[in-house]
Amino acid sequence: MKRSIVYFSILACLLPETAQAHSFEVAYVLPIPIWIYMYACMAMLVVSFAAIGYFFATPVAVSLPATSLGGTASMGYSGAVAPSAIFMLRSGAAGLLILTIIAGLIGSKDPIVNINMTLFWVLFLLAFAYLTAIVGDLFAITSPWETLLDVCEKCGLNLSKARLSYPEPLGYLPALVWYIGLIWIELFTEQSPFILANALLVYSAIVLTGAWLFGRATWLRYGEFFGLFFRLIGSMAPVAYARTPDQSEWQWRLRPPFSGIVEDPKEHRTLLLFVLFMLSSTIYDGLHDTQIWLDIYWKHLLQLIEPLWGAVDPKTRSTLIITWHTVYQRSGLILLLALYVGIYLSVIAAAKKIAGVKIPVGRLALRFAYSLIPIAFVYNITHYFTFLVTQMRALPSLISDPFGFGWNLLHLSRAPEQMPLLDMALIWHTEVALILIGHLVSVCVAHRISLRVFQSRRQALLTQVPMLILMMVYTSVGLWILSLHLSQRLADVGG
Repeated sequence: MKRSIVYFSILACLLPETAQAHSFEVAYVLPIPIWIYMYACMAMLVVSFAAIGYFFATPVAVSLPATSLGGTASMGYSGAVAPSAIFMLRSGAAGLLILTIIAGLIGSKDPIVNINMTLFWVLFLLAFAYLTAIVGDLFAITSPWETLLDVCEKCGLNLSKARLSYPEPLGYLPALVWYIGLIWIELFTEQSPFILANALLVYSAIVLTGAWLFGRATWLRYGEFFGLFFRLIGSMAPVAYARTPDQSEWQWRLRPPFSGIVEDPKEHRTLLLFVLFMLSSTIYDGLHDTQIWLDIYWKHLLQLIEPLWGAVDPKTRSTLIITWHTVYQRSGLILLLALYVGIYLSVIAAAKKIAGVKIPVGRLALRFAYSLIPIAFVYNITHYFTFLVTQMRALPSLISDPFGFGWNLLHLSRAPEQMPLLDMALIWHTEVALILIGHLVSVCVAHRISLRVFQSRRQALLTQVPMLILMMVYTSVGLWILSLHLSQRLADVGG
């Protein structure tokens, strides 16, 4: 045991810095045991499931009338998006991407004082994602990468023509690969503005290359990660956007919240992997640096693999320990996805058997995949909320000095402010409520989907029993992982 502690200390000194979604911490003690929270939430899910099954009618073989926007009927409110608004939004999005890249290339190497880290990780991937769930998929209109393609086409490059036929079996795998790469950068690489800027340049080149090879419409749909990511989150929103049939303008319409999830996406099976990675990657982010996860390697796996090395000198042993620990951490990201896929498919297979239907498991799994989006969304909020709050406090000073050169464009006070401590009791109970609400929404959505898929109310209810159990397990796991990181986080802004 002592030897493992020594190795762990060596490892802590040698491993590169990784992105930290948490600030300095002071322990917070739960007012009641965690199992009581789990029990209460699971009981609420069961009661809600019973109520949903009793009150919801069964629209057998019914689909809502289609609209000109390609979805189900709206709530009666729709209109065109003003071209001037589109121009301003696109210009702003492209300008922010350019600023992020330039700041990373020429600005300070310190990620705390360089605005590019906050622009990308905080404003774009967190704040804008949360806004998308409210106002809809604005990224479809404002995408800076689509603006890049527009500029290239105006310069004479034909990107509408496909030079190669896109392989149908690939589906959304390119977007999933970029998603895994993004999380990989976040968790396992040194957080550097320069690295981020170069990653965005490489990604922009990939988007341009993919559009040139397979046509812009195909690549933007299947290969552009951010477009797919925000499209899935936007499916929860009460606002939908779509181009008119002649592609001349954008239109918006109001719709019932979460109806975009219920609508049949008729997508490729690889979309299921993307949705499940939205869920598993956030869970892994919260798990991979906990004592429980580390103990699995240091107290169990290490004891199994050490005898395989034989008699080696201490330096070689230390190198092997660090190497295998790195493999353990990296592989965990993919293995957890595989575990979630296996569990989800098992639940769907059980639902199929209970209902006694002949629909293939793969088709059923894809049909219910969108019901997991609310869970993945609330997990993301609860995991990153305190990080978002503390980093947003630093935004004024970063705007005043975006490159970290010591500027003070906004004439802000140079005196450091003492940021108030966050009320972790309020944050914890808010996180519990969000997780419960997310799972309740998923239960409701899954039930509505089942009413569309199956021919009788009995089948719809029976198939949802395994899904209910899955939601209960997800709730317990989510609360448990949140409790592992529960703390009073101090603002760590501006150094």
